[in-house]
Amino acid sequence: MDKRLEQALEHASYVQTFHNQKRILQQKFIKECTCYYAGGTFIIDPALITFISSQKNEIIVIDSNQIPIELHKDDFYETIVRQYNIATINFHKAYKKLCDTRKVEGLISE
Repeated sequence: MDKRLEQALEHASYVQTFHNQKRILQQKFIKECTCYYAGGTFIIDPALITFISSQKNEIIVIDSNQIPIELHKDDFYETIVRQYNIATINFHKAYKKLCDTRKVEGLISE
């Protein structure tokens, strides 16, 4: 096979594998950002963190299942910020490691 064609196929395979691994990392991040609190399920994102920080002490929030949940702001805020920071750090480390890998074999061996 022509060397250029072989390199093109190898690169295409690398790109496809990279995108698949990135998608898996994103799904893991979303799973790690799922918070179960006071009988509710919340997907933590910057909008939720900002909304909670702007509220008073006792609040009612609609969770991911469209159920109203009464929360104590300070405890919930600390919980979601801590969980979001851990998930973000884990995602960053895994993504950086993925980006440092330059061969298809390295991507799928992780």
